[in-house]
Amino acid sequence: MLKRILVGLNGSEYSVAAMDLAIALAKRHGAALVGLGIVDAPHLIAPESVPLGAGAFKERRDTAVLQDADSLIDQVLVTFDEHCAAMGLNGCPEKRIGSPAEILARQSQGYDLLVVGKRHLPQDEWEQSGHILDQLLRHSPRPVLCVPAARVNGSPVLVAYDGSTAAARTLQAFVESGLGADREIHLAALGNQAQESAELARDFLTAHAMPPRLLIEGSAAQPALQLLKIAQQIQAGLIVMGACGQPRLKEFFLGSVSQGVLAATTVPLFLYH
Repeated sequence: MLKRILVGLNGSEYSVAAMDLAIALAKRHGAALVGLGIVDAPHLIAPESVPLGAGAFKERRDTAVLQDADSLIDQVLVTFDEHCAAMGLNGCPEKRIGSPAEILARQSQGYDLLVVGKRHLPQDEWEQSGHILDQLLRHSPRPVLCVPAARVNGSPVLVAYDGSTAAARTLQAFVESGLGADREIHLAALGNQAQESAELARDFLTAHAMPPRLLIEGSAAQPALQLLKIAQQIQAGLIVMGACGQPRLKEFFLGSVSQGVLAATTVPLFLYH
């Protein structure tokens, strides 16, 4: 069960969505909540070549940029505190300076769940991005709940399961989190051994008082699109996934199916490796 939740904050619209959902979860589960605002100094004042004699100008500019970013995070944390108070929660705002992915991954060791916002990008822009979220997912030792800004507020849970070790670990982490309690569970089995995988996952969920409705997808031509379609049909409020499918980019942690869902979903996505 959730006892401690960490939410990453940066003032963006998707960060606000993550904050609101984290507050709702903390309220529902009686969990302690920490809002971590991070000043991304490595990105804001990254080293760059400057014309001769322009070093002093860059130094002054970097100082001003950091001051603005620091002030923004202070205001974000004030807003977090106000939203928590409005919900009757005693949230704890904290601030760090450094790489968001590194700091969140490290700090998540002390929590049951890490909640972060997910920027919505077109597929081509997503594939060309720096995959900061992938870095976080790769290194976080805890489950990560990715929250898009334009999210839906359904109740059913869609579990995508392909029988892989990553999927099995993710399913166990989801059950242990308590996020599936008193919610309708739909289990979409993927891959050539979908029937067998579905039965194993069904037995596991049933043993934990979460009997699912089975959806056997098998070798769907476009599994990511099919999963998104199912999520829309059942009005899912949460998608649970491991690293499904083979990665298209060698350095990318998630499988191709998980990547496709992550890029396009408007539903919060529970991920773990």
